[in-house]
Amino acid sequence: MVAVAYFEFFVDLLPWQETVMALSIIAALCYLNYTGIQRAKIYQNFSTVVKAGGLLLLVIIALIALPGSENKLGETAASQSRLGFTGSIADSLLLVLFTLIGWERLGYAAGEMKNPNRSLPRALLIGFLIVFVLYLAVNIAYHGIVGLEAIRETNRVGADMATILLGPIGAGAFAILVMISATGSVNGTIIAAPRVYYAMAKDGIFFKWLNYIHPKYRTPSRAILLQCGWGAVILLVRGSFETIVTGMVFVILIFYAVTTMALFVLRHQNVGGEHTIFKMPGYPVLPALYLLLLVALILVRGTLDWQQSLIDLSFVLSGLPAAAYFFWRRRTGAARA
Repeated sequence: MVAVAYFEFFVDLLPWQETVMALSIIAALCYLNYTGIQRAKIYQNFSTVVKAGGLLLLVIIALIALPGSENKLGETAASQSRLGFTGSIADSLLLVLFTLIGWERLGYAAGEMKNPNRSLPRALLIGFLIVFVLYLAVNIAYHGIVGLEAIRETNRVGADMATILLGPIGAGAFAILVMISATGSVNGTIIAAPRVYYAMAKDGIFFKWLNYIHPKYRTPSRAILLQCGWGAVILLVRGSFETIVTGMVFVILIFYAVTTMALFVLRHQNVGGEHTIFKMPGYPVLPALYLLLLVALILVRGTLDWQQSLIDLSFVLSGLPAAAYFFWRRRTGAARA
């Protein structure tokens, strides 16, 4: 939906045309991944370079222009949220966390790394710092140049800032940059997620028909089609970008909390022993604090916006019948053995 919003910088679309275009983008990226990982990888690398380089350039221009322009960093505006102060903070944090969501996918490639206990933590830390610094700098530029009130009235704040700094041509270039960035994010998900489905199917804990590699393209083609189909369903049901993002992050935070609790269990049971690849520094204080913040954010959002939270959870709970089936099948199989 972000790519479609920025495409409308050039051409106005009706609501149904926006939906058709968004579905077309999913279909195109699905085809790209279906027909080979190398093509998808090339586009992913291209979109990452364009995204980081373009944003960095715009931020540098904005920070140079900021001292000589009307600085709007101190601008305030009355809240329009129906969730109150605490709920607004929670929803805002969900959108902020969206900028960092996806860091865990690097772990999917740990088995293919030569030295994961050294490379994985380093890559995670460097990647996090780059995203954090770039995100902070971009938002300082947005609020300083565009201002809070104008930001609330637009869904193309980057293009608006580029218009102020560089005129219509610069704004058009930035709109293209954001479109590439947004489609790159979707492409990254299509690269990573289907391979989890394939691995689960191969281990016998997901549908067997997903344990399939295309004979020509050597991709988990069925898993890719499933991922893209489910993405289309979410798009049609949830609609807006903010609704999809806050719902996705809310659900992901629940799984982050469960994963963090698992760390305490694994450490207590001394799983891995001396062969543990990586030990969490600051244990148990840092993971306990992290877990506390996760639970607080989940409870605040789940309580103050309970209707949307229930809808978000319903998407996750739709997988319970399949989970129950595989759990039952493994138990009966173990009993027969």
